Amino acid sequence: MVSIYSSVSFAAQGCVIKVGWMERPSYQYADKRKRPQGFDIDYMRAVGKDLSCDIEFRRLPWIRQTKEMKAGSIDLLLGVFKTGKSSGTMALSDSYRNDPVGFYVHKSDVKLIGRKSISQLMEGNFRLGIIGHDTKSIEVARLLKKPRYQRKISKIKSAQALLRNLNRKLINGGMLHSAEVDYLHSINDPMVRDLKLIPHLSFTKPVHFITGRDAPRGFDFLKTINGSIKRLESKGITNQLLRKHVPSDFEILIQEK
Repeated sequence: MVSIYSSVSFAAQGCVIKVGWMERPSYQYADKRKRPQGFDIDYMRAVGKDLSCDIEFRRLPWIRQTKEMKAGSIDLLLGVFKTGKSSGTMALSDSYRNDPVGFYVHKSDVKLIGRKSISQLMEGNFRLGIIGHDTKSIEVARLLKKPRYQRKISKIKSAQALLRNLNRKLINGGMLHSAEVDYLHSINDPMVRDLKLIPHLSFTKPVHFITGRDAPRGFDFLKTINGSIKRLESKGITNQLLRKHVPSDFEILIQEK
């Protein structure tokens, strides 16, 4: 049975997919002319081409995006992690990319790391910086439950603050979204010039699109999106865009759920 949301029927209907986005280099960001760019943006353009659809990008804060999706004003949200059970009002697509979180140190400290684990580093005087809940690995989350490690792991408010602390050697290592570091490398930002990625202490998580039950196209729309995800991967388009926007993705091989 052919889904009514096939690419053929989309083309016949003059399909427009409405997508929310916000600043999150190098997945989503505005260029000098205020146009949306980044992996997620280029990927959605490729989805639109695959389905013969136009893509309408709407720049909104995350909370506003979720409200508009629930209200039926937006079809898809980008870059969502799977967390717990679905409420029944939202549904996830298949994973369309990973989100690599890199373990970074100053280049002068690379030899001190060797093949040690984070736990082994923490046995000494190593100080680690993390940002929020989504840049800590399973190992770091476990260490944070132990009082003797808590004072050695600093929760820092922003990537810029973590990078300043790392460059000033107020911390010895930091866990950052690699896409953001890759973006800063692409614009020759001096804050990342002397940083080195430690792949064996880094990890990735699968990332999805999300739609709402009351979004314009409903849950069944995800079947069409999942088909497009598979086609873009089989054609090599996904890897092509990753090499352009997030080259670190190919260095980090440890995937966490």
